[in-house]
Amino acid sequence: MSSVALTGNICVRGGRRQTTSPTYYCFYESVLPITNDSTVPLQLRVYSPPGDSLLQDDTIVRVFGRIFAPPSSKILIDVTSIVPYPGDPASDNYEENIPNDTSVAIWGMGAVVNNAEYGADSKTRLFDLAVSDYVRDGMKSFMLGCVYDGNSVRWNRTPAPNVNTAIYFYGLLKDVNDQGNLSIVVDNVALNLGA
Repeated sequence: MSSVALTGNICVRGGRRQTTSPTYYCFYESVLPITNDSTVPLQLRVYSPPGDSLLQDDTIVRVFGRIFAPPSSKILIDVTSIVPYPGDPASDNYEENIPNDTSVAIWGMGAVVNNAEYGADSKTRLFDLAVSDYVRDGMKSFMLGCVYDGNSVRWNRTPAPNVNTAIYFYGLLKDVNDQGNLSIVVDNVALNLGA
């Protein structure tokens, strides 16, 4: 049992239509900003009925979708909901009326694959989850790094999840960890699902 989704504001480029009879999709290229001022490439796939038009390059959209994030590779997002912010992306003042929110939230259910380890600060705890979802016409699995922020009083008494248990998680995208996997700072967790 697993599921993983993402939501955030994303600037899209390079739109193209593709038909896989009888279904139509639009594909867009973009990047996800992460906290260490770098980015991770991604591709959005959006269901698009016949006659739909492509979004202009540099359109900022609010996206919700299922994700597949293989290590050190392009992230694939099958979009469930996409809402473009109004205005002309070519205009100099397009971004003035768009919220300055670059945070990307990831949530879902996954299986804990290792015991939590302490980070360099001896407070932060790190563990990995195996997550999967139906993306690009099939089940896709990947590893997601999770971080309990040791500088937050909230996590001082929260136990680390046990290996081989299912948890629900929610958190903001942090970075790409040493193994090349996306990593989130956990904001909410429900331990031992199904127990």
